[in-house]
Amino acid sequence: MKRVIALLAAAALSITVLCGMTSVPESVEARTDGEKTEIVKVYRLAPEEDPSLLIEEPFEQEGYLYEYESMVKEEEIQEQSKVAETSLTVETETDELAEIIKELPGSVPYSGTDGYSGKLILNPGSITTEAAGYATSSFTVSDTRVYTDLAYNDNSLIPQTVTKNGMTLTLSNVSWQGQGGTGANGSLIPTAYTATAYYSAVGSRRYATGYVTTASYSGDVVLTSSEIIYTVTYTGTLIPPEPAGWPDWIWIAIGGGTALLACAAFAALYIREVRKSRRQPQEDSPEAPEKEQLEEKKEEMEDEK
Repeated sequence: MKRVIALLAAAALSITVLCGMTSVPESVEARTDGEKTEIVKVYRLAPEEDPSLLIEEPFEQEGYLYEYESMVKEEEIQEQSKVAETSLTVETETDELAEIIKELPGSVPYSGTDGYSGKLILNPGSITTEAAGYATSSFTVSDTRVYTDLAYNDNSLIPQTVTKNGMTLTLSNVSWQGQGGTGANGSLIPTAYTATAYYSAVGSRRYATGYVTTASYSGDVVLTSSEIIYTVTYTGTLIPPEPAGWPDWIWIAIGGGTALLACAAFAALYIREVRKSRRQPQEDSPEAPEKEQLEEKKEEMEDEK
């Protein structure tokens, strides 16, 4: 009986201890070295968790009483890696790739919100550039042409327009020069003319006011975390066997006999009270005392039997 009560108490204590713990052991190992018996429990906790909650009250297991002996702490660093990518957008003054690469950083730090860290490298093949905006400007294009061996110094003999770089230029001015002999009085009589013609035109062009360049960066990033490994050791002491006692059936027999005796005593008291109640009406008659004495003697004789 005492053994059963002790086991129930140990079970209740174990439930209480387990409810107070914040972690379950990763492994449980029973060790025996000669006469020394131990139970070693290994836990993994985060750095902010309290290891004191791991220590259990003394407990019984397989005939031994185990008590806390020691705790060993060991830190374990874990790393997880993945490939991350990000993009960088900058403003440049040119769309020439060679010049843009000079303005871009070769690497950027990874700044994710997932706890990973590392350095991302520029991917040159990902660079794209587009104009940030446009403006228009005007300009003048001019050209000079020389025409020789003309019969007259007449502007109608000169082409009124010419083409240069895809643009049409209009005649704006002409200068003449005569070639030939002299007259009878020594005056110059040209026999041919050379014309120098001047052409011009006004053009416009659309140009980018600036450029926006986007580039991608990628690389391996690492998440570093730590866990604390606690090894808790309990030393066992052999529980001595309980002294031999009476068998359980003897206790049952004693309890049953006691219950029967109590029932018999209660029945005797009940019968006596019933008999007294029956004699009560006869107390007023002259013969009542004698009859009462006879009845009492009779009851005493029956009780003796």
